[in-house]
Amino acid sequence: MRAIVSLGSNLGDRGKHLADALDALSALPDTRLVKASRVIETEPVGVPERYSSLKFLNQVAVFETGLDAHGFSRLMHKIEDSLGRVREVANGPRTIDIDLVDFGGMRLDEPDLTLPHPRAKEREFVTKPLAELGISLCPLRRIAAGAVLTALSVTGFASTFVFGSALAGERHGISAEVLAFLRFLVSGSVMLAIALSTRDGRRKLFSPSVADFAAMAWLGPVGTSLMAWCVFMGCARVSAANASMADALAPLFIFAVAALKALHIGPRELAGLFFGFLGVLLVIGIVNTDGIALEAYTAGDVYVMLAAATWGVYTVCGRGLIARLGSSVFTTWTIIFGTLAIGLCLPFADGAWPSTAGEWFMVAMLGLVSTLLPFWTWNAAQKYVSMSVLGVSAYFTPVVAVALALVFLGERATFLQWTGTLLIVLAAMVETGGKKK
Repeated sequence: MRAIVSLGSNLGDRGKHLADALDALSALPDTRLVKASRVIETEPVGVPERYSSLKFLNQVAVFETGLDAHGFSRLMHKIEDSLGRVREVANGPRTIDIDLVDFGGMRLDEPDLTLPHPRAKEREFVTKPLAELGISLCPLRRIAAGAVLTALSVTGFASTFVFGSALAGERHGISAEVLAFLRFLVSGSVMLAIALSTRDGRRKLFSPSVADFAAMAWLGPVGTSLMAWCVFMGCARVSAANASMADALAPLFIFAVAALKALHIGPRELAGLFFGFLGVLLVIGIVNTDGIALEAYTAGDVYVMLAAATWGVYTVCGRGLIARLGSSVFTTWTIIFGTLAIGLCLPFADGAWPSTAGEWFMVAMLGLVSTLLPFWTWNAAQKYVSMSVLGVSAYFTPVVAVALALVFLGERATFLQWTGTLLIVLAAMVETGGKKK
């Protein structure tokens, strides 16, 4: 992974401190220096008046590292401490100051690490060396990568409702637990084979700590097998269009879980949840042209909304693991754990299995197109787009699903369902508006 680091010193032998910091960073495990800018002298910014005469020497360096973002950042701070960095005065003089400016284009907003560095673009002592190295913090390639990954994820997830409705419906009647198991058995086997095929892949696959494996062991069943079982139970009871429209609730669950995890729900979040709830009432038909019809609330809608809730937990609680381990490792292990969980339940279920070549072909497509593709691209997109943008992108899933259902199943969504979806989109805009990422 490419790590861009900014270094500065305005105390003691400034040039030696920069050189020692570069040497120490280059000596980190599985890390090498790619290139470094010239050293420049700059005026201090935002320092107490009594230290304003202590000018900085600054430099930017680029490294290639096999470490994850959190691990690299922790070791970076240890280097600061070893070189005599003292943090007694805010913005006071320092022997060395090392900032992680960018890490492989990753977007992260956590209490101990924000990527890219939120103020890097405002600091001339960062932008000048970056320009010298020919590096931009907003490359079009990153924007394009995020857009492509998100679009593939949305399309893949949308196809789940089409394949699920076809396979779990009356015509084929394959049980939800069997579909969930086969879906992840196919995708998990392919991802595991890819990871084991290379030395680097094997190293990364078995690099997580015991705590990481424990976290993935519960996130896997929640975000894969339980989620998929709920989706297929819903698809067996409601149309593909209706199921996918109800799944527009997923981003609201993502925002709600994120707010609860941060222990903060303000007026904006509550307003967003209200608009989202109203939109869902329209989507599932409780509110219609005749008024309120509680009988319109079906078990199929409940299952799909439970799937949305599990996906919110999987996305928010897995974000830190993705940042540390990478999307491929996280996706592979959570799918494997999910497959094992539902596989253990199969002996207790009297489920119907595919019986024709056509059904097995659709199951294979379900595993590859509707599972492997969207799961990996969704997790990979978290490196390039913020949580709020990723959440809002999920609203395109019902749009694509309705289009696919129209083409392949001849289904249509009603005007009120589309109105409900627009209200849910409004809810997401209210919840994410004004938040800085």
